Amino acid sequence: MAQRAANSLTHEAVLLPAMPLNPDHWRAVVQAMRLSPREADVAALKIRGAQVKEIAAILGIETTTVRCFQDRICTKAGIRRHEFFAHILRVSHEVKSHDASPD
Repeated sequence: MAQRAANSLTHEAVLLPAMPLNPDHWRAVVQAMRLSPREADVAALKIRGAQVKEIAAILGIETTTVRCFQDRICTKAGIRRHEFFAHILRVSHEVKSHDASPD
């Protein structure tokens, strides 16, 4: 499930900047945040700088659906939309710290 989310957007969004996280790290973030594949798609595009209209066009969904997915992500995380990037960064660091800690 996370594999699809991490890899499904590589060819559709060629005009957007590259994903700032490597695929394994992104999968770990998606798993830690418990995102559905579609939520992960929306989050990945948002991280890459896509606006709501662009995300809708790339995924073939309505802008209201994109906003619904954004709201679901924020509800799951207990954050507001304007805190999205900070939350992703925080989870990314937590995942990285956890992976780097000795067992």
